[in-house]
Amino acid sequence: MTSPILDRALKLSPWLSDLRRDFHRHPELAFTETRTSERVAEELGKMGIDCEGGIGGTGVVARIGGDGPAVALRGDMDALPITEIPGREYGSTVPGIMHACGHDAHTAILLGTASLLSSMELPGPVVLMFQPGEEVAKGASAMVESGFLERHDVRSVLGLHVHIPLSVGQIGVNMDRCCASVDNFRAVIRGKKAHGAYPHLGKDAIVMAGQALVQLQSIVSREVDPLDGAVVTVGSISGGSAPNIIADQVVMEGTLRSHRDEDRRLLSRRLGEILSSVASCCGGDVELSFDNGCPALVNDRSMAEMVIASGRELLGDGVVVLDHPTMGGEDFAFFMERLPGAFFRLGAGNREKGIVHSAHTAEFDLDEGCLPIGVAMMTDLSLRWHKELKNVQR
Repeated sequence: MTSPILDRALKLSPWLSDLRRDFHRHPELAFTETRTSERVAEELGKMGIDCEGGIGGTGVVARIGGDGPAVALRGDMDALPITEIPGREYGSTVPGIMHACGHDAHTAILLGTASLLSSMELPGPVVLMFQPGEEVAKGASAMVESGFLERHDVRSVLGLHVHIPLSVGQIGVNMDRCCASVDNFRAVIRGKKAHGAYPHLGKDAIVMAGQALVQLQSIVSREVDPLDGAVVTVGSISGGSAPNIIADQVVMEGTLRSHRDEDRRLLSRRLGEILSSVASCCGGDVELSFDNGCPALVNDRSMAEMVIASGRELLGDGVVVLDHPTMGGEDFAFFMERLPGAFFRLGAGNREKGIVHSAHTAEFDLDEGCLPIGVAMMTDLSLRWHKELKNVQR
């Protein structure tokens, strides 16, 4: 099945692939996306679209259309500190850095959307958000704090992410809960050093950490509604200096994830209480710090329904998949704390081509057939949003 918008997007396929591969060859980490943002501005300039750089650090914002309420589209730009497998013609040229999450595709898709929209007579304005720093969950909040949403009278936001478990031509969307909040923690448990032959002279930080590790698992299993999503993961424990020495310090690092704000607050509070009580009972103490990431991402139902309608009209019946919530985080949630919106997944996998590896791995790749589909979806959703807005205003 085809549509005029999809047909036009498909004609951009060679250019979109060239863009994506250029970004892929020159990956840049969070908040260092200087070349990428310059390249974005260059391409927008060729289209006659003015843009503003330096938004939230290295972000770029452009507006297409006249005055009035706008819908904003997000494309994130940063890469990851991962060494790509060798041998790809378009592989990373920067040692130790690669686009292992598809943000090169997101940037190309948003530029393709700009190209289509700029050639149309739009019913209202569309704002393009080229975002830095998604991988460190700081870029969206930095852009929000710049005030550009208010300056451009943005009323709704839309974002997408390539998704390898879905094949090219499929769209995944959640009707409400989509991604979890993410808060990382670091706990330094302190005891007293002693020789292993004389344990009564020390305060064993490893014993404290062991007791705390077991007790922390009871937060989700016994204090969170089992129908709600929550995770407490201790991913790193380090301590001790020798097999015959009682450790005086252990460092535990981990992540807390949940779908509800009340559970997010519960996890951090109970983590602190358990660590403090265990350390105190064993004669030690604990220093706890948090690196708060992003809030939970919850789709607006009416916006999610718009994504479903768009996917079915562009791609046909049976291509839209209603997704389960994930415990992964996505800092697009900072935009959706302020405004209603929808975040959807763009099928990019292809088993026949061996494109099956998940994001954040050295083997990650995507089927570039997803690029024009992403452009068509974002373009159609922009037009659809303004049509719905006019219907509400009547």
